[in-house]
Amino acid sequence: MKYQAVWKNAFLNTTSRKCKECKEVPERIGIAQYPDGSGKANESICSVCGDKHISLGSKDIEKIKKENKESREEMISRIKEIGFYKDNYYRKVSDSSTEDLKAMLLRSEEHQAKMDRLNAITFTEEELFLEGYFATDYPDLIQSENGLRSEEEIEDYFRSDYSDFFDCGQGFSQDTAVVLIKIGFKFYHVTLTAEIGSAKQDIGDRLYWVEELEKVEWKETEKPKPILVKSYSYSFEFTLEEKADFERMLLQHEYKF
Repeated sequence: MKYQAVWKNAFLNTTSRKCKECKEVPERIGIAQYPDGSGKANESICSVCGDKHISLGSKDIEKIKKENKESREEMISRIKEIGFYKDNYYRKVSDSSTEDLKAMLLRSEEHQAKMDRLNAITFTEEELFLEGYFATDYPDLIQSENGLRSEEEIEDYFRSDYSDFFDCGQGFSQDTAVVLIKIGFKFYHVTLTAEIGSAKQDIGDRLYWVEELEKVEWKETEKPKPILVKSYSYSFEFTLEEKADFERMLLQHEYKF
């Protein structure tokens, strides 16, 4: 094999270059590359002589480029079909490098396999059944009917929408929340930890809000039992502002009143 690779018909032969092999002057001229390290410069070659060297084992760059283009188009089409990556203002899938497309396709197919597996999960009536006391004692319970099908979905479920789990406002904030969930027959305690942002107000206390969700942690727990409640009565004298603060404290600790 004389040449390592041949790129046939690479350019219009505007300078009337001759083929190194047959000395003809073709309309389009190609490039013949010697093996790496040979120290020899590339040579001009026509398509007929190029085919001869390709048949003897030289790489066909024209064919490789065509196959690479087709491969890219197939990857781009499949990535868009799955929809895990989407075009946006900053980046289009089609503008990605071939290596990035391979990585994106792998991640997309892993996501598709995961979704296919999750979508195949079904629950029996027994798994979805809840005793009546859950409605009164655990009204905020999140269960399979809310879209949770597997433990592996827990973190994504809460990261997609978490602000309602934290009580923040003017003069008060909450950076940790514990949520009870049920998936099938299993129960979990999920602990959410948030980064709290705040700003000074022209009037009154600082305003607090959830900046971002920092952590989602969970552990399986026993099935909760009915809460035994005893009622007690107290009498307080409050100003309207003190009454609001007191009720807020009760709500933060989930006391019923």
